[in-house]
Amino acid sequence: MKNIKRASIYTITGKLISKIIGLIRERLAKTLFGLSPEMSIFSFVITVILLIRSITVRSFARASVPYIMEHEKDNTNVSLNSISLTVSLNTIIGLLLIIFSTSLAHYTLGNLTNTPSLLDFGKSMYILGGMLLITLAIADSWEIILSGKRIFTYQAIREPLVNTIYLTILFLVPTTTTLMSGRLIGELIFATIVAIGGFLYYKNHTQLQTIISTSHIKEIFLLGLPVMLGTSINFINTFADRYMATFLPDTRSVSALGAATTLAILPYGLFGEAINKTVYTGFSEAASKGDNKLFMEYVGKVLYLGGLIIIPASVGLAALSVNITHFLYYGGHFNMADVYLVASALFFYAIRYLFTSLYIPLNNSFIALRKNHIPLYLSALFIPLNIGFNWLFGFYMGMGAPGFALATALTATGMFLAIIYILVIEMKRPVPRNYLTGFGKAWLASGIMGGFIYTLGKHLPLSRINTLIIITIGIIIYGLMLLILKDDETLKVVNRIVGRIKR
Repeated sequence: MKNIKRASIYTITGKLISKIIGLIRERLAKTLFGLSPEMSIFSFVITVILLIRSITVRSFARASVPYIMEHEKDNTNVSLNSISLTVSLNTIIGLLLIIFSTSLAHYTLGNLTNTPSLLDFGKSMYILGGMLLITLAIADSWEIILSGKRIFTYQAIREPLVNTIYLTILFLVPTTTTLMSGRLIGELIFATIVAIGGFLYYKNHTQLQTIISTSHIKEIFLLGLPVMLGTSINFINTFADRYMATFLPDTRSVSALGAATTLAILPYGLFGEAINKTVYTGFSEAASKGDNKLFMEYVGKVLYLGGLIIIPASVGLAALSVNITHFLYYGGHFNMADVYLVASALFFYAIRYLFTSLYIPLNNSFIALRKNHIPLYLSALFIPLNIGFNWLFGFYMGMGAPGFALATALTATGMFLAIIYILVIEMKRPVPRNYLTGFGKAWLASGIMGGFIYTLGKHLPLSRINTLIIITIGIIIYGLMLLILKDDETLKVVNRIVGRIKR
């Protein structure tokens, strides 16, 4: 438990610093380029890169963790074979993106633009994206291995470092090409640091003998195959949103969805991903011991601790979608028409990422149980459902980009409910009642807060200072509601503060 708490602190610290820098970078990019066709092309290509990263590096790395824990005596060789598999696979895919960049730009971006200069820009984005994918494979692989060895300090280093370099390059060289190249340079520097550090760790703490083992690679590959699609539904649905948006007549749609995602994903980026990374080890340990009670305790902690922060944050984003979009993006080439387009998508995306933040760590728990087929079946159900909803709301009902956001919000909600139901059936144990009670209190307090700040946002003039005032009021209301509802964690925090004051 101490390891999980320590990992959470490191991860949240790194995420908080990184997101602040990232928001500054996003503000700079949007005021420089607005929702231009170049921004839409970049948004589409980076979605492709993140999708590939999710279904290759992340999938095989996640599948490796339980396997590594089962082979403690051969930990070093299993870890290095996991790295060799993921790096090799992503290197091949990255090279293919570079080699076929012209064809990819034509076939994936042809619906968005037929302008030769824009297609050339798309080609350059695919080339840089292929290089980024290779770099990410190195850093991501070592990151998972270090997590398996309970080395968490890198969590507070990676994203702040990458985003600082990214922001600096974009500020010094404000061109659309630096949207991708800045990220590439930052990740390359971190990959070099973590690769050298990882090599020195293994050299000083272990004896490197057999590095390549066919049996290890085969087992990790077979474990990772069903994980590739099963745990990547969020990125697959995001890709579906972006691709279908290229058929809309408004060329701003892809970029608008990307901008809305940047805001909506903040609660997950700050807290959900920290919970996901740290609790996965707990799921793996509980599963290896066959302790169903402990396993469902972790399920409850994901719902309660995740919901305690993510629910109010997401509800607040939805209630103040116009205010927050205006606060962060308005200015320069980003006008009020852009604000309302992004805000309409943000309203639904906020709900989507609320449930996404909770179902991702729960979906990954199936890997720890060695039930990799379950996420695969869920993907087979919900990915086509999302595409169908996209067509229904985006095209048939004429909602455009906001319709795609609504579609994924419904899909994420259904995915979340399905996973909870399956886990209860599989474990033959309910989620502990105390966690469900806390989860319900978080919803009730968030709903009251959301209604209040939505009303304030409608009646107060649209300005950055008013947005900050409303957010502050919302935080106070949410805290007071938790106290009135006698939430256990809130009372503990208050008692600690009171105790220190009395001292």
